[in-house]
Amino acid sequence: MKYKKLSIYESLELHPPEISKCSRLYSLEPIGIGTPDCESLTSYIIRLSQAHCVTVNKLLHPNILKDFDRKDLSDYSQIIYRLLRSPHNSKSFNGLGLTSTKLSQQLEALTLRNDLSFLTMLSWSEITTYHQLFRDHQAWCPVCYEEWQTNKKPLYIPLLWFLDPVKICLHHYQYLLEECPHCRQTLPIIGKQMQLGYCSHCGNWLGSSSSIQTYHQTIYKDNIKWQEYVTISMGELIAAAPHLSSLPTRDRTAQVLNTYLNANNITKGEIATFTRFIGVRSENILIYLYNKRVPRIDKLLQITSAFQTSPLKFFTEDINTLIGKLKVSSQLFVKGKEQHDKPKPTKLDKIKIRQVLTQALLEEVPPSITEVAKRLKCSRHSIKYYCPELYQALKLHRRTERLKNFNQYSLEIRNFLEAALIVNPPPSMQSLTKSLPIKSAKLYKLFPELCYQISKRHKEYRNACTLEKRNQVIHEMNEAISKLHNQGKEPTLAQVRKLLTKPGYTREQFFQDALFKTRQELGYEN
Repeated sequence: MKYKKLSIYESLELHPPEISKCSRLYSLEPIGIGTPDCESLTSYIIRLSQAHCVTVNKLLHPNILKDFDRKDLSDYSQIIYRLLRSPHNSKSFNGLGLTSTKLSQQLEALTLRNDLSFLTMLSWSEITTYHQLFRDHQAWCPVCYEEWQTNKKPLYIPLLWFLDPVKICLHHYQYLLEECPHCRQTLPIIGKQMQLGYCSHCGNWLGSSSSIQTYHQTIYKDNIKWQEYVTISMGELIAAAPHLSSLPTRDRTAQVLNTYLNANNITKGEIATFTRFIGVRSENILIYLYNKRVPRIDKLLQITSAFQTSPLKFFTEDINTLIGKLKVSSQLFVKGKEQHDKPKPTKLDKIKIRQVLTQALLEEVPPSITEVAKRLKCSRHSIKYYCPELYQALKLHRRTERLKNFNQYSLEIRNFLEAALIVNPPPSMQSLTKSLPIKSAKLYKLFPELCYQISKRHKEYRNACTLEKRNQVIHEMNEAISKLHNQGKEPTLAQVRKLLTKPGYTREQFFQDALFKTRQELGYEN
């Protein structure tokens, strides 16, 4: 018997295919990661809430805090639990500590992303302190907002705009605004209901190309070269965060400073000259050298600019390579000598002080010693030292004039308060204080009897008005009860309420007592 050759078919996989896990929140892609214009974490939260068509408050509470059980929270988690509900502490969302760590981890778990920590300054938490690093409110470039809106790009808030040292936008030569141009209020970093690009107080659009204030006009006033250095340096740190092979350690500043001082044979006695050049106190440098504290962001930028390098190179390059590139040593001690060669200020002219004091004594309204010191550009102590007689004479003359003016002013206030005692209806002390340039406590201290009489008279007037109003309500209630009783209906509270012009009085205790008494007289109550 012949058999046909069997055909071998492709085998089928009978196991169910692996389906990737779905994220609980949209896996929204952050804007600008790896660039100086990287988005901030608070901006990402606002955009995420807009993508879900909910407010920021509703997005944070049920999702981010769902796994937080107050009974099982550790000490650190309890701190986060409070911070997430405190608007004035919301700047820590983009910060260096536990709050931004926990928040970014929760968001990464809910969106299934692994890059949200780069929307904060967590990568640089070991190189500087939290103090003076972040603003307490928003700052923005109106031209950036206007361009993004015109080009139909998504609106967001770069992390760079939240850093306190950054004052300018290098894209448009524009100062960052910190107040709404419409209502003159500062914007919170994050709030319950926020819309990017719009004021959270008045709701107006924050972008504008007509409000440009270029910094070329005030180049000498604001030290633009320094601002450019700060903005570029902070932008480099933000852009480099995703590409770091290892995070910088806390002792990096101490290592670089020690290596530099040893390489240039700068002894402990010469550190004072070194610190004068870089603009940092010698005691602070010693603290950094002994690794007891990391520098504040403004001090760190002063050190790196004095070394003619960027903070990124200062913390990421090999130390030996970095020390070879530093160019401070050739200029260091020249700067120190220049500071000692400054001319000393000249002594004050005693004749000029006497002339100014004599002229001040002849003025109709004698100025204070502080005002005279401002005219002479000296201290009060110098005036007293050079011309003690004229100093005392001016003080006595000013005190006499002020006392004379005060007595006249007190008489006017007394007449005003006495007139208030005969005015009808009697005014309150609060309304009188608003019409006077003096506080209520001061009035009670100067004229206690008059103030208490005015308060007592106003209180009696208010009590009389209240009693009259209650009598009118009770009279209207009795008429309503009489009408219902004559119609054969029981005058219940609900029935009486329908016949009153102001039914809200039925909630008052005096009304309910009067109703019960009248019903009792008519036999409806036992």
